[in-house]
Amino acid sequence: MSSQRKPNTKPLLIALAIFAGGIAYYLSQNETKNDSTDLNTKSIRLVGKAKAPLSIKNNKDSPYNQDGELALENMTESEKKTIKFKANPVLKTELEKKKEKQKIIRQEFKNLIKADFEMPENLDYVNMDLDEGIAGVFGTGRGDILGFTALAKEGSISTKMAVGYLNDSSSGLPFSGKVQFSEKAIMKINNPPGTNIREVLVYESSNPSFKAALLKRSDNKGTYLMILEADPLLYSNNEGYLDKLLLNFKAKGP
Repeated sequence: MSSQRKPNTKPLLIALAIFAGGIAYYLSQNETKNDSTDLNTKSIRLVGKAKAPLSIKNNKDSPYNQDGELALENMTESEKKTIKFKANPVLKTELEKKKEKQKIIRQEFKNLIKADFEMPENLDYVNMDLDEGIAGVFGTGRGDILGFTALAKEGSISTKMAVGYLNDSSSGLPFSGKVQFSEKAIMKINNPPGTNIREVLVYESSNPSFKAALLKRSDNKGTYLMILEADPLLYSNNEGYLDKLLLNFKAKGP
């Protein structure tokens, strides 16, 4: 009995395997290429091409710097001060503004009554609205000096009239009706030559904190009244304080 030979399919299977592998390799290479192209396209779209920084060359003879501003060495003194002011602005405090305002009030009153004299500082001064022909300023404080009042009237008035005005409860003075001044002076001060003040009379009151002084001009063109309210210890511990205050009073001009 003769045997029948089977056909050999091994070469065919190998050929098919090689063909399929080639197709798979081709497809994988094409996909990788597409992914790479898309990635590069996105990278270019997002990042873009970097530009080199601009370099501005300035003429060495130009008065301006690279920022387009006038160089400091080419500025006038006035321009330099303006730059300095803008760079370091000075802001005044409320206390400094208040002190300046008080200084103006004191100086304007002295100019009005034509006199130069010491007015206790650290007080809050206000101008007073008094009878016609009488100018006045009043200051209050919280230290040893509690109050200071300065009054002025044109012409010469008698001692009796001056004291009567201080004791008048309807005068409008800050202490009116609260204190009574003696009609007789306790002290007379002769001011030094050159002050244009003929005499100074000092008066006590029913309250040891209050003292008043009447000053008469040598030319009889004006009369002044100064009233001080202070801690009684100020008069005893600072002997001569009131005298010094009065002796520095000078009447100006005709």
